[in-house]
Amino acid sequence: MLHEMRAGALLPLLSLPMLVLGAQGSRAYDLAGGQGHTCVIDDSGVLCWGDDSLGQASPPGGLVNPGVLAAGSTHTCVIDDIGANCWGDDAYGQATVPTGLVNPSVITAGTVHTCVIEDDGVTCWGSNLYGQSTVPGGLVNPTALAAGAAHTCAIDDNGVTCWGNDFYGQATVPVGLVAPTAIAAGWYHTCVIDDGGVICWGDDSYGQATPDAGVSAPAAIAANGGHTCVIHDGGVTCWGDNGYNQLAPPDTLLDPVLITAGNTHSCALDRGGVTCWEDDYYGQSSVPPGLLFSDLGGPVAVPALSPGFRLLLVASLMAVGVAVRVREGVLPAKR
Repeated sequence: MLHEMRAGALLPLLSLPMLVLGAQGSRAYDLAGGQGHTCVIDDSGVLCWGDDSLGQASPPGGLVNPGVLAAGSTHTCVIDDIGANCWGDDAYGQATVPTGLVNPSVITAGTVHTCVIEDDGVTCWGSNLYGQSTVPGGLVNPTALAAGAAHTCAIDDNGVTCWGNDFYGQATVPVGLVAPTAIAAGWYHTCVIDDGGVICWGDDSYGQATPDAGVSAPAAIAANGGHTCVIHDGGVTCWGDNGYNQLAPPDTLLDPVLITAGNTHSCALDRGGVTCWEDDYYGQSSVPPGLLFSDLGGPVAVPALSPGFRLLLVASLMAVGVAVRVREGVLPAKR
């Protein structure tokens, strides 16, 4: 949870409900990394780069005001004003969005499955070999989702619930979590941000489930493959598998606001734009020139305020002529 409001701090749409404020209006930005590709929402819409062997880096035309991204291993999904849209590998139906979704607001993609939060709750599609697409009953007002290789987790009013493959304990939620706000899943591990900081469980063979001791006031989290990254007071810190130097963010990052983890690469959005590091076999870390994020210099993100205070703040800002757009969402967790 943030301890201060910083000008220009557009936190990932995956971590907390927020108000995005900008005197000239505001845009939704997001970032997602897959197995060998990366996608971003900038001023112009959705752009992807890297491996496109199955069309996962070729967004379809006709997207309208895209706001939330998710990347599976070889498929990609977005929520825009029309609804949910996926492209790329569809061998297990993971890119075939079911009909009847009502106002999807959060989306996550596992290796070969996809899930959204919509008005009717959580809906998943694609592979269900381990039960990762069979949503358990009893979820109450889910707000965040994360999908791993073959497991899925949600944050709701009751805390964290996970389902699907639990071979490494990645779907066995530890007791004692306090007010979790953000969640991310790698292949076989899961992490949350709660009032105590970062808590992880599941496979720890690379140390991916052992949070770095230097993390202070984490604000956003991402996981994929065998590594985990957070944005916190100290900038960006990653831990776990470092076989491709995916744990080594450059020290030039300035006020990072979004973080994503691909299978063997990592990326962040800061005031200078998108920066990705290490594994670039498919070009997934070679950020194309010309990306535009014109709102990064002015908006302020206000996380998790009480409804009464939020209404008071919105009314006060509107009274002095500041344009306000309210968006409820959850940071794209990872894949």
